[in-house]
Amino acid sequence: MFASSDWDKCKHSQSTKGRATYSTIMNVGFWNGVGLCLKVFAPLVRVLRLVDGDKKPSMGFLYGELLHAKEEIKGALKNQETLYREVLEIIETKARDRLDRPLH
Repeated sequence: MFASSDWDKCKHSQSTKGRATYSTIMNVGFWNGVGLCLKVFAPLVRVLRLVDGDKKPSMGFLYGELLHAKEEIKGALKNQETLYREVLEIIETKARDRLDRPLH
């Protein structure tokens, strides 16, 4: 949208918000951040779809799938602990006292 000549003709292209949006969208750093988000959230969305599905009971698979998702996140971020540490801490905090019982 922003790369087409139609954007230049659009009334929003001349507004302050339009120029700010254009600047953000055309920034390589923005797209690197989007790529990072996709690498982190794709495995987590897969786990959420498993839990939300009605086709088969999923609680028996949840713990293992969550471990697999964490390993995928580490791999996607090239095992650089500084990149994945905070994300895994959030996951661990949410799972604590829920998925760390002997039953699982």
